[in-house]
Amino acid sequence: MGISIQNELLHPLSAGYTSAVVTSVTSFNSFQLRLLNAEDLLTAQLAVSCLVQPRCGDKVVVWREANASYIVQILQRASDGSDAVEIRCSSDISLQAMGNIHWNSLQTLSSHAQQQSHHADTLMTHARHSHHYHENLNMTANTTQFSSNTVQLQSENITLVAKRLLQSLEESIRSVSGLDSHTSGTFLQRVKQIFSLEGDRLLLQAKKDVKIDGDKIHMG
Repeated sequence: MGISIQNELLHPLSAGYTSAVVTSVTSFNSFQLRLLNAEDLLTAQLAVSCLVQPRCGDKVVVWREANASYIVQILQRASDGSDAVEIRCSSDISLQAMGNIHWNSLQTLSSHAQQQSHHADTLMTHARHSHHYHENLNMTANTTQFSSNTVQLQSENITLVAKRLLQSLEESIRSVSGLDSHTSGTFLQRVKQIFSLEGDRLLLQAKKDVKIDGDKIHMG
């Protein structure tokens, strides 16, 4: 498998040991290139600065040396109707800017990794709709603040462990279809207006004293 040549040598250097040519990739495996007026197939490597992965039919710039050839630039994508660009590197990639870095996509921005780490003094996320799917989710923070107009929580089991629980509500309505059990060391309830208990059977049991005090007590 070879490739077709698009242009002649661009700027051959002295003694003919190095030169740059424009050609096309027709063999993806090992990037075999057939150069102008050459019968042998050469294996071209990707230059370190060429992060975009070449494809068959791409117009590329090849730098030739005495013992090696390198693809240094991709000038034009193959005319197969796809302009997708793939950036690949065999080692780590670091991106650093003294100013701001912006990622903009008109359609979808996807990120896939075995492990992701985000470190920032302030992390802000703005989205019209947000969906998160996790097999296991662990969150740790010194202070957590959550604000929302409406919160819906659905789960088969919810476990809440805290040293102190403080709740401030304007209204509280709870409906339990099965057992509702409460166990505490001391249980205090203070109601400013009406305290009503209704049930088919009402059982009050104390091991020691039962005290009922009021201006008027009606029984029966």
